[in-house]
Amino acid sequence: MERAQGFLPQYPDRHQEAVIEYRLARLYLKKELYHKTLEHVLKAQDIFSGEKDTCAILDCYNLLGVIYYICREYGISKEYFDKFAMGAKELNDTTRIISSMNNAALLASTVNDTAAMYRLINQSIDLCSMQKDSVRLGKLYLNVFEAYLGLGDTAKASECLSFAENLINSDEDRGTYYMKLGLLSSMYGKIENAIVQLNTALEYFKNGEFEKKKLFCLNVLHKLYAEKDDWEKAYHALEYYYEIDGITEDKDVLYELFRYQSEQKIKAVESKEQAKQNKIVLISFSVLSLLLLVVMYVIMNMKKNRLMVKYKENELANEAKILEMKKLQQYYIDKLAEKTVDELNVLKKGIKESNIRNKVNQISREVLRYKSDENNWGELSRFMPEYNSPFYQNLIREFPNLSINERRLCVLLNKNMTTKEISEITQQSQHSINTARGRLRAKLGITDNKITLQEFLSKYN
Repeated sequence: MERAQGFLPQYPDRHQEAVIEYRLARLYLKKELYHKTLEHVLKAQDIFSGEKDTCAILDCYNLLGVIYYICREYGISKEYFDKFAMGAKELNDTTRIISSMNNAALLASTVNDTAAMYRLINQSIDLCSMQKDSVRLGKLYLNVFEAYLGLGDTAKASECLSFAENLINSDEDRGTYYMKLGLLSSMYGKIENAIVQLNTALEYFKNGEFEKKKLFCLNVLHKLYAEKDDWEKAYHALEYYYEIDGITEDKDVLYELFRYQSEQKIKAVESKEQAKQNKIVLISFSVLSLLLLVVMYVIMNMKKNRLMVKYKENELANEAKILEMKKLQQYYIDKLAEKTVDELNVLKKGIKESNIRNKVNQISREVLRYKSDENNWGELSRFMPEYNSPFYQNLIREFPNLSINERRLCVLLNKNMTTKEISEITQQSQHSINTARGRLRAKLGITDNKITLQEFLSKYN
């Protein structure tokens, strides 16, 4: 069979490849090479799974259940039969449902659950009859024969063969019918009938891959001929038996080979699943890590934006305060100029000398002229903080919590103004300016008494 595969195209259609693997599995099952059956049916199942061919996958499950059942691995067999039954019900496939009931009946007979076996047999027969599927019903009766015979109910077994006789037509089914009929006749002591029936079975089996059934017939014939003292025919039956049984002579070796093959396949599947799980875990971890980084970035960016907004709000508020202070200071200057002019006018009234009066008038005009020209007060505006200056920007970047008065004091100190000069400009006492300077040193973190405020502030220029 494997040599025949060599004649197939090197890269056949995947579905056709799976069909070939499945057929090979069934042929190896007939030859009782269960490890080969397992190998090919798993290949077929893998391809069918990739193609999502549900019906073909179910047939693979059924065949796997049969293999494990034959090799007495009943637990694994039940798992596959259960998958097959569940899939058949989901598809509402009556034919496969009947097969699943037959499988369940076989398993029930294995554990001597007679009630369950009878119930399942009757249900499958009723369902098959309703479908009017005579061929499948005939096969079903042949399979049920085994279950009844295993329980020692030869009457029921004989009845099944009677029902099957007119429903079957293939060489395999006809051969199976006569093989089981011959076995039943031998159990009843009808040796001649049994010999005829078993030889008839061999005639049906001779042109097919039915080694297991041929061996069964020859083994029973050998014993029957020996019982009749027909040693020549007994010898020929035995000779033919070993001629066929060259490969399958040691069943225990085949079973062990199958179990080894099964274990290897299970390990391969587990390894594949583990690798898949590891890959999923790795991908999940990578995705979670990426999401965490994104979340952290978003949070940090939002926090940064909030701080920036707060900073801008503070800057705008401080700018508004400074602007208001400039306006207020300009107002005071204007008022001071007006007051000076008014006082000069009062003073002028009491002066009789014309030259002095002229001098006072000249001073008044000069004061008014300076009041109307803003550029003449530029010398004073240089003492006010400017937002665009590098010093101011650098200072506020490091000390954003300085108050407006502290910022103004820093600007004035950076211009190397004395306490007295600052006192005159801000109209505060020198004691208040010194107190403010002490608080400013603490706020700027200057602990070394050898470093002056001007020296500290100069690094922000």
